[in-house]
Amino acid sequence: MSKSQNRTRTKSIRAAVTPEEYVEINEKAVAAGLSAGGYLRACGLGRATPRTKRRTPVDSQILERAIAEMRRIGNNINQIAHAANLNLPPDQEQLRQALKEHLETLQLLREARKR
Repeated sequence: MSKSQNRTRTKSIRAAVTPEEYVEINEKAVAAGLSAGGYLRACGLGRATPRTKRRTPVDSQILERAIAEMRRIGNNINQIAHAANLNLPPDQEQLRQALKEHLETLQLLREARKR
């Protein structure tokens, strides 16, 4: 928390919510590009405050695909490293595939960042 927020936001409001309400509030905050606190202040005040934290929206589907791709790439790299440790020549096709998957994953992450 920055010093200016410490000076201006000295009070807090605590509200108990159900697990379902918690998820719904956080999902709405993410969709609005706000932190949960910023979202609740905006709802309560009818406007976003000047220091409201903005969240970069994330496309969950793209992020899940990118994570799966990163796991596959990790597997490929592990297999290549294992072969190298046994002094076996590298599998050129496996190297090409790992590089291709790496570049595709980078593209997915770039797409997610743009949204």
